[in-house]
Amino acid sequence: DRWGRRPVFLLCGIIISVFGVLTGFVMGYYPLIVTRFMVGVGVGGLTVPFDILAEFLPTADRGRYLLLIEYYWTAGSLFVPLVASMSLGTSWHLFVLLCAIPCFLSAIVGALFVPESPRWLLSQNRMYEAVDILRKAAKTNGKDENDVFPAGIRIVEDVEESTSFLDLLKPKRRAATLALWGAWIGFEF
Repeated sequence: DRWGRRPVFLLCGIIISVFGVLTGFVMGYYPLIVTRFMVGVGVGGLTVPFDILAEFLPTADRGRYLLLIEYYWTAGSLFVPLVASMSLGTSWHLFVLLCAIPCFLSAIVGALFVPESPRWLLSQNRMYEAVDILRKAAKTNGKDENDVFPAGIRIVEDVEESTSFLDLLKPKRRAATLALWGAWIGFEF
């Protein structure tokens, strides 16, 4: 959170794209390890756009919409073997280059459409920029931004609650926590 969420997201997209393409041109074992490692570094930052999206979703619908986004991962997982079946007979280099195309497209779309996190802007005392982004989001969603965020409105950051890891196992959250853990463990197999 030092530089903002949007720059980190864009940097990760660029890292994945550039090193994904470079993988297609490497000719040795060690350069291959380095390029794939760097792709993995970039993948580590791909949770950031989900965080930004969550800030714009109503609390009651947030879980459902974020779960629907996960279907893109499923589609991508189905797309990779299809691309492999069409290109691996020619060259694994071609396969890797084809797989980098969606990363480039996503980085471009992200640069054009993903705003900075309003919550992060608030945490940096940049309230007017946060309100500006929220007004644009209201307009995009067919709302009158002047009704939703009238001129002169001030937004204050929520006070953070003190929590611990063990709160996930308290009766209120235990069933959801165990279900999510089971789902994620299941994804690994």
